[in-house]
Amino acid sequence: MKTDEVLLQARAKVIWGEPSVSVRVFLILNGVSDQEADAKIKEFTAERSQEIRRIGIRKILIGAASTVGVSAYFYLIYIWPSIGFSRVPGVIAVAGFFYGLWQFFGGIIYLARPQAEGKSISEI
Repeated sequence: MKTDEVLLQARAKVIWGEPSVSVRVFLILNGVSDQEADAKIKEFTAERSQEIRRIGIRKILIGAASTVGVSAYFYLIYIWPSIGFSRVPGVIAVAGFFYGLWQFFGGIIYLARPQAEGKSISEI
């Protein structure tokens, strides 16, 4: 197998969440030197962490927007009832608020500890 193909497959394995040890064994068995294998795994892991952080930032923004939006809705409805907004059932609004919190804190975890995520990036 060509070295470029081996590196491409190793990159895919890291992106899919395989452990670095198994990717290192794969690289060494396919003729890549120890030093180059370690360097490439470090590079691929950094790329994966960067992408997970990007997903985390998106989740934080979605969570913050959802939480602030629902909070503003409650503020307008319950503090200023004379505005005349129709009341959405409270259960749906509360669910939206908790969904926003869930997204927000999940994004913080992705941002702070991307290496803790074991799933493939496409599954996140």
